[in-house]
Amino acid sequence: MFRRLKLSLKFTIMLSLVFIGAIAVSGGIFFYTTTEAAKNEVSSRGEFILTTMASVRDYTTNEINPLLAPKLNEQDGFIPQIVPTYSAQQVFSIIRQDPKYKDLAYRTAVLNPTNPADLADEFETELIEQFRDNPDQELIYGFREGRWQQEFYKAKPLFVTKPSCLECHSTPEAAPPSLIETYGPVGGFGWELNELIGMEIVALPSEKVFAIARRNLFLAMGIVIGLFAFVVLLINALLKWNIVRPITPMVRLADDLTAERMDADPQAEKDILSLRKFARNHDEVGQLARIFVRMADAVYNRERSFAQQLQQMRQRSTYQQGKDEEFAYFKMLQQKAETIRHQSKQPTSGGTEREEGDVG
Repeated sequence: MFRRLKLSLKFTIMLSLVFIGAIAVSGGIFFYTTTEAAKNEVSSRGEFILTTMASVRDYTTNEINPLLAPKLNEQDGFIPQIVPTYSAQQVFSIIRQDPKYKDLAYRTAVLNPTNPADLADEFETELIEQFRDNPDQELIYGFREGRWQQEFYKAKPLFVTKPSCLECHSTPEAAPPSLIETYGPVGGFGWELNELIGMEIVALPSEKVFAIARRNLFLAMGIVIGLFAFVVLLINALLKWNIVRPITPMVRLADDLTAERMDADPQAEKDILSLRKFARNHDEVGQLARIFVRMADAVYNRERSFAQQLQQMRQRSTYQQGKDEEFAYFKMLQQKAETIRHQSKQPTSGGTEREEGDVG
């Protein structure tokens, strides 16, 4: 079936197969790259949140804590604004008011927290243990099953870096009474300087990640498909213009040559003129066209010469045939004349008898 197709259609089919293969390969590559790009984009948002929350905690520890710490012993109620984690949570609630960050979730997960709401769950405990087993690891990210759907998360370890933190978390006896009164004497004690106590984690629904990936993928694939389609059409047009068009008159001339009807085919002369135009090119097709033109001219001239010679031979044959017929007629006349002369010289028997009768 494929062998029976025309050259242009074969090129179209082959280029289409290459086009489909290239689209499949590039689609896989773009899917991976766009997914990674979407993860990086979301990850950068999470990194921004983590960096912002770290700055808030440092500000609370360095600026707010010195101002509010003396008042813890002067009043009955505990002042939560002195806790860096509390300040970070409050600032994040303000950030989430921005539509760009409304789907983000931030939380501080601690193994031994003062506030029970910050207690790490099973999944968060596993991540904290990973940080503990790999002290040089600064980030952990991936996917997890959230409350309602799959989430993309990014976690960062949390260490006790300020001695001022131990004022509330060393022993219950050293902690402010208002802290003990609010949260009790059990959780959040026994911390040590530079100890890994938990982590910060930012989460985003994974559908958001894949929506960004799909958007970028469709955009990239649309550009690639359009570009490949343009290239295929351009190559097909160039093949038709530079190869198929010169080959078509060559095929007709070759057919005329094998059938020995160049002189009788009015299209042959047009095909030769068409090939003369392509013969001006200096590429392989032009060289082939020049050779074909020379061959066609030679055959065409030879056929014309043969036709002229045949015509002359026919004329000569007709002339000779006329001469032969004239000579045969002349010979026939000569034979008749000889017969008549021969008959006139011989006396008839009847005449002799009459002469003898007369004498008697």
